[in-house]
Amino acid sequence: TAHDVLNISVLSPAEMPYFLDCAELEAPDERFACTQRYLKASLVSNLRLPGESVVRELPGKVRVFFIVDEFGQVVDVSIDRSVHPAIEEAIGNAFKELPVMMPGGQGNRKVKVRFVQPLDLVRIQ
Repeated sequence: TAHDVLNISVLSPAEMPYFLDCAELEAPDERFACTQRYLKASLVSNLRLPGESVVRELPGKVRVFFIVDEFGQVVDVSIDRSVHPAIEEAIGNAFKELPVMMPGGQGNRKVKVRFVQPLDLVRIQ
């Protein structure tokens, strides 16, 4: 219901969002570690970098900011510095392909949670 959703972004909620594949883990730190592994593996398999001429412009490491909303969707993906538009689009598309997550929680409410994900583009290509 609308009353069960807290419409703010939380940096450190009581319960962090997690992928359904990590749901069987009860300890929050284990579930978070599983989610991080799943996220990185999914990004590596989903990231399709553009052609050779653009790849030469890879910045190396970038930080990707995103929110897991109160419905478990990854939204508002942005990058910490300007890179080639085709690379930004490829990163955005990779995040859009992530499966729905269990949303974060604060008390008995679902909340939006902000994430910062370092991404080493040189290693991924």
